[in-house]
Amino acid sequence: MKRFLCFLISGVVVGSMFSAGVFGADTFTSSGAVSTVSEKTLNGVSDWAEKEVREAIEKGLVPEILQKDYTKNITREEFCGLCASVLKAWGSDFEYKNSDIIFLDTSNRDVLECAEIGIVNGVGDDKFAPNNSIKRQEAARMLYNTLSVGTSVIDNLHNSSKTPECCIPHSFNDGGIIRNWARDEINHMYRYGVMLGVSEDNYDPDGYYTREQAICTFLRLFNCYGNMEANPIPEADYYPYGQTAKDYISDGMQYAIGYSKENYKADYIDSDGNQYTEKEKGYIYPFDKKLGIFITSTGVGVGASIVVDKDGNERNIPANYEILDGSDAVVKFESNILKSTLYSIPDMKEVFSGNGVLYKIGDNLYEFVDSDFLSTIIDSKGNVIIDKSKGYTHSGQFTIMYNGLFVLANKNGGCDILNSKCEVVKHRDIDPSWDLWDSVGTNAHFHNSDNDKHIFYRCYSGVAAEYDYVTLMENNEAIVRGPHFHNYILNADGSVKFDAGKLGYKNVENVKGFDFYEVLKDNGESGLCDIVDKNGKVIKTNVNRGLGSVAIPSMPVAIDKSGVFAYVKNKVVNFFDFYGNDLGKFDLRGVCSADTEVDIKFINGMLFVTNFYPGDEEDIGEIYITPQGKRFIVNPL
Repeated sequence: MKRFLCFLISGVVVGSMFSAGVFGADTFTSSGAVSTVSEKTLNGVSDWAEKEVREAIEKGLVPEILQKDYTKNITREEFCGLCASVLKAWGSDFEYKNSDIIFLDTSNRDVLECAEIGIVNGVGDDKFAPNNSIKRQEAARMLYNTLSVGTSVIDNLHNSSKTPECCIPHSFNDGGIIRNWARDEINHMYRYGVMLGVSEDNYDPDGYYTREQAICTFLRLFNCYGNMEANPIPEADYYPYGQTAKDYISDGMQYAIGYSKENYKADYIDSDGNQYTEKEKGYIYPFDKKLGIFITSTGVGVGASIVVDKDGNERNIPANYEILDGSDAVVKFESNILKSTLYSIPDMKEVFSGNGVLYKIGDNLYEFVDSDFLSTIIDSKGNVIIDKSKGYTHSGQFTIMYNGLFVLANKNGGCDILNSKCEVVKHRDIDPSWDLWDSVGTNAHFHNSDNDKHIFYRCYSGVAAEYDYVTLMENNEAIVRGPHFHNYILNADGSVKFDAGKLGYKNVENVKGFDFYEVLKDNGESGLCDIVDKNGKVIKTNVNRGLGSVAIPSMPVAIDKSGVFAYVKNKVVNFFDFYGNDLGKFDLRGVCSADTEVDIKFINGMLFVTNFYPGDEEDIGEIYITPQGKRFIVNPL
């Protein structure tokens, strides 16, 4: 049973994490005396950690055995020592009493106490592995358990009317490798400022944890119960709702029909459930981009629109435009005559213009293809790096840089491999009957129009294999089709990662730019597919993808970079992680009618759901759902 503790300081009861009380430098340690820390004690601690390590020792949170070798990986037993110290500092009078909890490899009292109250578990075979190092996601779970057992903080959050029972998720770039048993715990510790990422939006869940890192996080954990303001709380995540949110879902950009400065409302909420208006916080915006597009009117053909920055300032660019996919430095302008104009960000100065189509190749590098399919390579400032006189051609598909290299076809024959400085590092002679179709890195797809054959060509090694069709992936892999529609997923080196035909699958498609694939046994007639992960392992079967003959999304599956899939089947949203483990479900039948089609999209870690055709009479509006299947509670402004 949970033990909810009172923390007493000079006779004043300190309440939940939202208390305004702040513990000063004279806070008593668990022994009741103020300690001082010598420079010798702090010898070897990293500069970034020195202040918090000093404070943690002064508060009596750090066992003496851990007051040295600060950059050494902390062990499971040592971590339990910190847990026990914080529990005592919170006022716990717990004593180990249960003789049934015995580990063959340790009799440490801190370990036994933490095991008895549910903070830690053994590793099996009645062993604890006390000397094993701790990974970051293991540490987050133990920190969460300590806070849950020792205080009312978690219960207070769950009882809040603003938030669902589970913690609001955060999208870590490497969140795909977070395990189910640590996902919610990591989100809690992140939200409380206890355990942040190793860099901006990277968590490193399998990285090891040092003593000084553990000491700093236990100080922050200690602060969660009464001194929350002392923790480095991360910036909130934001979620648009209302008309803005509904149209936001269409392609990742934000649209607002009927925009006007006088009456347009851009309401949104933050990850604490607080609500804001456009006037209070500015425009809702895709937070990974610097500019957004607002449609201001619609009609036959192309409607009018404006470009705004994150502060809501309009950028006066005429006619129609879009932000190049994956780019935060160039805006693409297109008219009916395929004229493309580049603008620098944020000043929106025109830097390049011409009749043709513009493609993003890599960081700060773009390819402009004119009506004769001749290529010009430019940078984000509009500087021409390679002009069309060099004789490079483009088939109208795509060229993508990978590991600093990319391939272009030379009109004089063959193809060149170029580096990020556009220097030719290798030339290959190719039979002139083969045309470069597309390329990723140094892998290329060539097509012979005479016999409609395709080759997967590894340009650097000169190795080619012929197939009935080739689709290159942005991860440098390829989907290929052999005779009798036998499909394969190939690794970058041309080896077979997944033999779809051997396993009875009729079709293979990449899932929305991620290193995952949908594989179908009947070419989609059933509307179901299986999901294959980046290692070629089937992690989920019978995922609903929609019928190709029906005007609904061909793959109603949303994927978040933090490692969560979501799909709708029979009006139930299903969540699973990148390992194929189920996370949660949400039944939409209570919020939309049986024949209403819905669309889904992840926004900052939560799933946004709306009807697929905005404006239908059976419009469910919009709701947000956490990966655990809990609805985010919103009372619209």
